[in-house]
Formats: sequence, structure tokens, C-alpha cells
Amino acid sequence: MLNAKFGRELGNGETLITITPKNTLVIASSVSNGGGSSVRAAEQDKHDLIDGVAVSEPNVNPEVDTGFSIRQGDGPVISNHSRSLLDYTTALAVWQGCANQAPAIRDDAPLNGVFNPPAIGENICNSLANKGLVSGATLDDRATDALRMLNEEFAIQPEQNLLAPVHFGLAVAQSISMTYANAYGRAAVEARLCDLSLAATDGAGAFQPLPAGAEAALFSASNGIPPTAGVNIVYDGAEGQPTHLAASVSPSSSQPDYGLDALLCLRSLAQDSNAVTGAPLEGEEAVRADAIAGGMNGFPGVADRYVPLHHYYFQALDLVWATLKNKQPLPPSQVVRTLPRGDIGTPLSEANLPDIDPDPESGDRIVFVNNQLRIPE
Repeated sequence: MLNAKFGRELGNGETLITITPKNTLVIASSVSNGGGSSVRAAEQDKHDLIDGVAVSEPNVNPEVDTGFSIRQGDGPVISNHSRSLLDYTTALAVWQGCANQAPAIRDDAPLNGVFNPPAIGENICNSLANKGLVSGATLDDRATDALRMLNEEFAIQPEQNLLAPVHFGLAVAQSISMTYANAYGRAAVEARLCDLSLAATDGAGAFQPLPAGAEAALFSASNGIPPTAGVNIVYDGAEGQPTHLAASVSPSSSQPDYGLDALLCLRSLAQDSNAVTGAPLEGEEAVRADAIAGGMNGFPGVADRYVPLHHYYFQALDLVWATLKNKQPLPPSQVVRTLPRGDIGTPLSEANLPDIDPDPESGDRIVFVNNQLRIPE
């Protein structure tokens, strides 16, 4: 394709091949799924077409290797790592709605009260308790146990605790769980896996036809993952009628608990105990990688606590280019000591986003020692 566009025309309808692997540097690069695809492409590159890889937040599901552990700072040793994306997201979909009400994060998490009504969170906690999935006699106890589950059982790092509620409110884990379960299970649209489908809904959560104008604009306005461009996740099995998942009542509880029954069904798929068909999700194992052993900064409460990771993605591209073009060594793996700006009205500066260090201090280096990946605090 490159030669068809940029190669030298011979005048007889043919193009001289002038762009070759020998005279062209290729850097595989992207973010999220594209980042994972770039890494997988490099794994499968048998002809040395790819010279380097620079990715950010790659969605890579590595093959499970119990021969090593991970530890951040003085935190607990993580041995149960390398879960699949579906495993992590279904866990977040099930427990995060309750964890949002934990005293440790309830009032400090940005937009928690706006995106996550406390009454719904309490219903989720009650439903989880009735099913034996959290312990405690009070809402505070149950929500704290749900947060513990995510931090200890699934090794969700505590730095994410304040950001996770807004992700839940935006249905990030819920939508990824639904769409990926369908993809990994190769489910047909009409299968309605776990009684979930996609549709437009009204203010009360009831199904309504998608306006023609919105439907025509879907290709350009939608990111493909609901909620997007007027399309939401609908729980067809909700008590009463098909309802927007966030407002739905579970048949097992008769409570508006964010359709917990449907989310538990998705969770069962990630646990190889498919509640729908009894069959494993073959596609989930197909995406395992064998060579691998910031977005919302405009929100108050987010911008003052976090910095954009995308800045370092661009810097990584420059570093890989310098390595390939000028033989400049890549910096060692490291934790970059960024500085959140504190005040959302203060522009980001170099003080907030220091460069990746070509020779970081030993206390900042990410190293692999004695079968353990050590990440500084």
C-alpha cells in the first residue's frame, strides 16, 4: 500500500517497489486495544517488518505464569496476577457499585454522588450480602468489604480507588464486560447474552426507538462501547420490562440494584462457569499473549489528582524513534514522579510532567529480581 501511494511510477501502470523494510523504520504504536494489537503484531512479526513498539495502556492478556510475582513498594505480594480483562472488568462490574459507598472513598471520589446514587449503591450492597458475596451487617461494613475484595482479591491498586467510582458511573467495566463476553463467546446478536442488549432508552430507563438522526450519526458519533451516542445497555430480563441496566430491577431481589443478576451472569462467564451455555469462552484464550511474561482530566476531582498518561505515550514514541534512528539507548523501566496540579484552573507545566529519566535513581527503577517484578511506590 505504501508503494502504491508513494512508489515511483514506471509509466506502464506499474509501480517500482522503492519502500522496503531495509529503508523504512516501522514503529507499531497505539493506545488500549490498538496498543495490545501493536504488541501482538510484534510477537507475530516473523519477517522483521516492525522495528520498535511504543504503546500506552495496551490491552494485553498475558498467558498465566505462576513462576513470578509482582509487588508495588511495600505493598502485598501479588501472585494471582495475569487475569484476563474480562475477569477484572466483571469483578469491577459486580463489586464496584457497592464499593462506591465505602467510607474510605464515598465522599472523596470525584463525581461519585452525581454518577452513583447512594440508594442504588446500598441496594447493590444488600443484594451482594444476601447472596453471600460481601460480609457485614451495615452498609459501611458491606461497602468496605466490597472495596477490600477489589483491592486484595483482584489486586486493583489503591491509587485507583478514587477514580473507579466515576468509571462505574460511566459504565466502563459494565459495558466492556458485556461487549467482550459477546465477542469472546462469538455470540450472535439475537442471543442476548445474559439477557442484555443495546438500545436507546428514555429518562426513566424504558426502551424507546433510536431517533433517525441519531441512528444516522452513529458511525461518526459512537465509540462502539455503550453508553454511546444515545445507545445504552438494556437488561431485557429486568423485572417489569426491558430497562436501562443502571435503572433495572433484578428478578432475584426485586430491588433496583443495577441489574446485579445480569452482571453476575457476565461474571460467571469470566469464571468458566457459563450460566448461559455451560461452555467456556474460547475467544478469551485466543487473545492471550505469549511474549509478554488519560482521558478524563477535565473533571473536577480528577484533574487535581491525576496527570495525563498520554503525554508519556508521545514521549515514548520519540524515545523509540531516537533509538532506531540515532542508536540512543532506551531509558530503563521506571516510575516517573509526576506532580498533580492541585488546582484544576492551573495549566499543566513541566513541573507536573517531568521527562522520562535516561538514568533514573535506583529507588525509581522497575526491576525484575528473584522472580518478582518490583515496582517502586
